[in-house]
Amino acid sequence: MNDVLDVLKLRDLRIRARVIVDELLSGIHPSRRFGFSPDFAEYRPYTPGEDVRFVDWKVYGRTGKLYIRKLYEETSMKSTILLDISASMGYGNPSKLEYARTLAASMAYLLHLQRDAVGLMTFRDRVESVLRPSRGRKGLYSIFETLERVKPGGRTRTDTPLLGAINLLRKGMVILISDLEADVEGMMKVMGGLRRRGFDAMVFHVLSSEEREMPSGGSFLFYDMETGETVPFNAYTSSREYRNVFRNWLDELRREFLRRGVDYYTVFTDTPFVDVLRSVRAMRGGP
Repeated sequence: MNDVLDVLKLRDLRIRARVIVDELLSGIHPSRRFGFSPDFAEYRPYTPGEDVRFVDWKVYGRTGKLYIRKLYEETSMKSTILLDISASMGYGNPSKLEYARTLAASMAYLLHLQRDAVGLMTFRDRVESVLRPSRGRKGLYSIFETLERVKPGGRTRTDTPLLGAINLLRKGMVILISDLEADVEGMMKVMGGLRRRGFDAMVFHVLSSEEREMPSGGSFLFYDMETGETVPFNAYTSSREYRNVFRNWLDELRREFLRRGVDYYTVFTDTPFVDVLRSVRAMRGGP
């Protein structure tokens, strides 16, 4: 079920997430990770004084060296998904928010399968809800239930929730899902600060497929869903200019994020969800 609209016909977010992740994992060994935890290693050298019960003696028999098999608590990490639920996320058919919350549910489910602790923060110009990172089904289902209830409204502000994520995690991953209708310069500074403090960070820039192109022919009024302001637009003279500005804007965002060590993904609402997760795997060296 690779088509976005087919997936969104499934009413239950839990089912959507499982369908998407099952397709991603199809044909891939289930013990492999997907690049969300770059520090993963199956073994680490034995340190004198540690409990020898955790030594892998089979490895010692083959290599003559002492190694400890890492427990998953050592290899797992904490991740917080930051979901933008501001008014502008309500735009499009399907809406950016409908797409974004399905993507968030899928990522939470995938991280859960990796035995990572995963949490959720929803925000607009303020933080709306916080679920601290946790492992297990109870925490995962709480994320699904919160995502089911979200509705778009209010203006966007990303620096406050990003700073809030720092208080949730000593280190770990921050996953921002937003249309970035905010103070991008301020957000960039905070994201760069997260990286300098040892956080892993990725951004999913969710855009409606309708935002790629302007309507052809005629004059229109653009309505800002967050401020209520309107701007006149003449499609005859401005469509080509719009495409150029739009493309340059995305290129500039990508360069600035990558310069700060933040993984950046442009995601349109007609992009199959499994393709988004595969692109993450490819960028992060997954199988």
